[in-house]
Amino acid sequence: MAECLAHLCGNCHGRSRPGALGPNMLNKKITFVVLAVLCFLGGCTLRATTQNPVKAALAASIFLRTVYIDHDYVHAMQLAHDELQQSVGVDDLRQIAEEAQSKEGKVQTFTGESFLPTPGETIEVFFVGQHERQTLYHRLVLIGDESNGYKVSGVWFSTQPYPAHTERKRFSQPVLVE
Repeated sequence: MAECLAHLCGNCHGRSRPGALGPNMLNKKITFVVLAVLCFLGGCTLRATTQNPVKAALAASIFLRTVYIDHDYVHAMQLAHDELQQSVGVDDLRQIAEEAQSKEGKVQTFTGESFLPTPGETIEVFFVGQHERQTLYHRLVLIGDESNGYKVSGVWFSTQPYPAHTERKRFSQPVLVE
């Protein structure tokens, strides 16, 4: 009797019992319970990421100001996420800012106009930079969330606006870089 788990298998002594768990069903249930306990004890957790587009835009605006207005590239790298720090250096940031300034003139204003929530802990923020000779469109990718803050992981500029996207949303109030 011990091998039939107290008659739950439904096949005691060669007889089937209506409503009893068959050997395959019993194995599946035991496996499920074991996995559930292991997951609980192993610390499996689901974590929801809460994005705050305004907070992300403020982090992006500080980064843009540090690069294009203050020209403090060392500090800008400190504000950057590890991904950006691994792909560009202080001299690369300097070169990007100097290239934009030599072609388009000094920055007059930066305005955060829209954002694109993306899966996980990333968000894209779009700024328009008015320079002395031309308008540049800036796209920044930030990693983070509302509770931990944001760091810039990618930054690009273009002389043309970035293409529209159905999920891209405008800020209710423009975010100004001051």
